[in-house]
Amino acid sequence: MSQSAPARIELKAAQSGQRMSLGTALIKDLSRNGRLVPLMTNREVEEGSEVAHIADLYQGHWKAQERSFREMIACANLRANHVYRKRKVPNCVAQRWRGKIEAKERQITTAELRLAEQASRRQKAQARHEQRRKVLAEKEALDRASLMPRSGLSCARSW
Repeated sequence: MSQSAPARIELKAAQSGQRMSLGTALIKDLSRNGRLVPLMTNREVEEGSEVAHIADLYQGHWKAQERSFREMIACANLRANHVYRKRKVPNCVAQRWRGKIEAKERQITTAELRLAEQASRRQKAQARHEQRRKVLAEKEALDRASLMPRSGLSCARSW
């Protein structure tokens, strides 16, 4: 704590109407990024050492309270989970990536199946083409043979 300022506040109780005087100190807490901390007490707060004393009590109070809570936690086993058992929580990012990878794998598998099917169709088409080519070659050979003059027969006509 580095900077502080004393003040006095008068409060009136709503039901009884009694007045109460509170001493306040506004302290700039450097351990909390310069946050202003208002401290109220029923003691008189004056300039100087009284404000510094209240600030020291404030800091010591929190340290003492934290120590007592730490001791209670250790003794009472408050960190144990008595109600719910632990369960694994799925990693959403990993699931999203896994889904994308599985989708790509399915695309690759279907593409491979299509490729295999097309290769099979191509082989069948080539076999049909070869068969037709052989049949046409045989027909051409027969046609040529029928057009060729045969020995001993003459096709010439006389006019």
